[in-house]
Amino acid sequence: MKPFSYFLFFGALFSCLMGCMKNLPENDDVEKGNDFIGDWLVSEKSSILGDRVYSIIISVDSVKNNQLNIQNLYALGIEEYVYVEESTFDPNSFTIPSQTVSNHSISGSGTLIDDQIEMTYFVDDSNVKDTVKTTCTKDFP
Repeated sequence: MKPFSYFLFFGALFSCLMGCMKNLPENDDVEKGNDFIGDWLVSEKSSILGDRVYSIIISVDSVKNNQLNIQNLYALGIEEYVYVEESTFDPNSFTIPSQTVSNHSISGSGTLIDDQIEMTYFVDDSNVKDTVKTTCTKDFP
């Protein structure tokens, strides 16, 4: 009779614990980048183009839920975007892997500090290489 009692006890305990656990979403990729998502005002210092101000949009990719896209980076146009990879070690950091957008090779990185994104990236149009430092502010008039 003892083995059956243990079976019932542990079965009941397991059922109780499973019932008390919070149901977590299986894929929280979209939620990871929520602090980055939105419209941002960019104040940029370019080694070639000087100081510029324009806006970007950061959104979740419509196909790859674990990917964020930045539209209009380097003021290349709202229809152009670069994708970014969020850091697995720091949820406030991302990398812009080397990619070609509108005949420009773009790579770099960024970090969310308080309510601003600090980004450094490089743009190469095969003639010159531009080094760009930006501060992006989410809440702008």
